[in-house]
Amino acid sequence: MIMTNLNKIILCLTLFGIIFISIWLIRSLQSKTDTTTQNTINDNEFFFYQTNLCLNNKMRGLTALDISCGREGKTLLLSDLAKDGPILVYRYSDINCSVCVESEFANLRQFFKQHTEKVIILCSYEYESNMKAFRRNNLLKYPIYNTDMKAFSWDADLYDRPYYFVLHPDMKVSDFYIPETAYPEESKAYLTGVERLITK
Repeated sequence: MIMTNLNKIILCLTLFGIIFISIWLIRSLQSKTDTTTQNTINDNEFFFYQTNLCLNNKMRGLTALDISCGREGKTLLLSDLAKDGPILVYRYSDINCSVCVESEFANLRQFFKQHTEKVIILCSYEYESNMKAFRRNNLLKYPIYNTDMKAFSWDADLYDRPYYFVLHPDMKVSDFYIPETAYPEESKAYLTGVERLITK
């Protein structure tokens, strides 16, 4: 009888120990996973800010090439589009991530809707019919111009991502920004700030 009770106590203590160790292991593993996830998020966020900062440091004040811009069978020079004051340029190509491109169209419509005449879109499509279809599908009110894929050949194109910049009448460029869908608030802040900058 004494032995049976002792066995029960040992069994209970053993089970309690196993449960305690299991809970500790699960929490420990979860904590490590959370830390790894947090570190990944921090690394991504750091890379996002560092990329935009470095791009602006390299490119601010450069003179853009006066490239040809095609629209509906007509060709203009980029300088013709910026002659009346600074404009916001959104640059992308048909090889860029379509979700990234379209999310920025939504941001433009939402946060840059008061001065649509101050925005142009420079895209690169192999076939102009694809550009027209894309424009129809996204209900774009901004002027959209087709350009050569390697029209600029500058550092901003090395990232293979859509990007923004401000083009001034003297063809100088500033305020480069590569948006990231993970940081929508940053795109909102950028577009709001640029709108104030070029419409004052």
